Amino acid sequence: MKHVKNNLVPLAMLVLAVISFYLSGVSLPYLASEVYTRFIRNILFTLALILPVTCGMGINFAIVVGAISAQAAMVISVDLMLDGIPALLFVAGLSVVLSVIFGGMVAALLNRARGKEMIVSIMIGQLSSVIYQFVFMVAYGMFFTPKNRSPQHGRCKKYQRRFQEPFTLYL
Repeated sequence: MKHVKNNLVPLAMLVLAVISFYLSGVSLPYLASEVYTRFIRNILFTLALILPVTCGMGINFAIVVGAISAQAAMVISVDLMLDGIPALLFVAGLSVVLSVIFGGMVAALLNRARGKEMIVSIMIGQLSSVIYQFVFMVAYGMFFTPKNRSPQHGRCKKYQRRFQEPFTLYL
């Protein structure tokens, strides 16, 4: 009884999880697959954070710059209509190159801000996020013409059969 009393919260969570699983109607193999996938993904995220954290970079601050580098590489890969292994290699290579360039810029800026690294890292993360959103949500398409057009424009013959109805923009 003392063991139950000492572990009341974990036992209550276990009971809630079992009841929720039963009521959801989800199969056990599907649940196990989802738990396994998320566990592996979280392990990879944790391993990816070991080097920046040991170097003294805050988890929620300038790491945004590296994530933006990878996202920019993915957008460029989609724009170039790459797929498969070549796309994976292109994104990996370009994201490393962009991360090294932007990381060097962040390091140079943080070296100038001695004693104020925490607030400067927050500002770098916010500023890089705003610049990324401006470039890829506003300027990309308005100032920079994407090469990857919708099938209506006739430039994506490879993907035309996938889309039977035209694209519609709902506002």
